[in-house]
Amino acid sequence: MLLRELGIRTGGIYDHSRVEQIPAKLMKLGYFNWVNPARLEWRANSTGKLIIELAEGSHNRFNGVLGYNPPAGNSDGFVSGLIDIAFGNLLGTGREAKVYWQRRTAKTQELKVAYLEPWVLGWPLNLGLSFAQVIQDTTYIERNFDFDGRFR
Repeated sequence: MLLRELGIRTGGIYDHSRVEQIPAKLMKLGYFNWVNPARLEWRANSTGKLIIELAEGSHNRFNGVLGYNPPAGNSDGFVSGLIDIAFGNLLGTGREAKVYWQRRTAKTQELKVAYLEPWVLGWPLNLGLSFAQVIQDTTYIERNFDFDGRFR
């Protein structure tokens, strides 16, 4: 993934200006806590090895709380709570997935589901798809389907 994002090929010719841009490009991705300047180590056969030291950040989160509200009077019991799950760099591939659900009362609910696929068909194109639904009372429901495309 890193070589694809940097536009560097194995066996390519050394370009000092491109190597100087590596830390800024990697930090812009948002996956790393820090990136040291790249350095080149020369080998005996006049080839080199580019070394990039970095620390991947934790870009996944899981928050959740669930509760049960027992029946009261004529109303039925219901589950309430919040679930917020996000994978910011799914399995180190740059893919993103998010699920959000919240229910405060028996008549309100919010749901959001999203997925982003980077580098579709080998092009620097990110495509995303998302769905959102808000239920407020018995008279109002809002649903949104979104398609997102980003060219780098």
